[in-house]
Amino acid sequence: MRHLLRPLFVIALSLLVLAPARPSRADDPKPAEAKKTYKVWLRERWKVGDVVTRSARETMSRGVESKRGEDAAQKSPGTERQTSYVVVAKCLEADPEGYATKFLLYLVAWSIESGTEKDSSLAGVEVEVHGVGADRAWRILTPDAKPSRAALAWVEQLYGPQSSGDLTYLNLEPKGEIEVGGSWQGDAHAIAARLAGRGVAVDVEKSTAACTLLGVDGGIARLHVKMTFPTTELRLPNAQSLPWKEGGVLELDLDVTRSLTAGEFDAKIHREQKLLGVAVGDGVTVTWEDLGAQDIEVKSGGKMPDLVTVPTPVEPNGPGVDTAPMGDGK
Repeated sequence: MRHLLRPLFVIALSLLVLAPARPSRADDPKPAEAKKTYKVWLRERWKVGDVVTRSARETMSRGVESKRGEDAAQKSPGTERQTSYVVVAKCLEADPEGYATKFLLYLVAWSIESGTEKDSSLAGVEVEVHGVGADRAWRILTPDAKPSRAALAWVEQLYGPQSSGDLTYLNLEPKGEIEVGGSWQGDAHAIAARLAGRGVAVDVEKSTAACTLLGVDGGIARLHVKMTFPTTELRLPNAQSLPWKEGGVLELDLDVTRSLTAGEFDAKIHREQKLLGVAVGDGVTVTWEDLGAQDIEVKSGGKMPDLVTVPTPVEPNGPGVDTAPMGDGK
């Protein structure tokens, strides 16, 4: 009997193995597909000969109200400043990591407007920039150029040794690939440390940078970046400092559209910035409001005129303090 059962068991097993699979039905669940991921580039990668045109418009406004004891509040006249420019940059030298170590700038258009005053002293001016990071330096090449103190401060802020646009965007790049809808944390501590080095009272450890890949269309990525930099005190232009009673967080929101291909420059950036709060000290209460918005468009190509005369160097004169972490002019 045992010998009879054995072949039957083998036959039954072979039928199970060789039996055709049940045909799939329309209502069967589909296997999950792996989500596509992307390498997101934010820092520009340069090579010798690259020419890029950068256009920008920025509006900054400030409102201040102060109150001493029981006295009536004093509201300072609001100030608003608009800066706009079109700059063509040409890379003359670059290192293996894609940092431009020497480049020329031609300011096709440039102006700062505040109230009824307008400064256009950099329009039509050429500037040479060389070095990276703390070794960066610049000089004006255009003979007989007469840039104002504000113009020189602007160049120093965007292209001087403390300019940090490249590093900031590098700090915001994700370490690995990201799927659409995915989020990651940028290195906010590194960005905040540079702000602190410029005199901003930033709490480095509490700073954050949340980044999200919103979408990808035809190799073009859309991203949102939210950065928060809590500050410990309000530092007034007269060098007085007051601790915050409430608020005091520098917030930056960026919407970025740019190529997923390293070495391509075309991009659009919208940035909004605000610092709101109430500071109290020495019997004085100060309500502070700083607001800013900036739109930048970057396109490959542009016309760079040839220098026809020997340049006369012009040294920086009185650089201003940059309270924003994004050096987007480069």
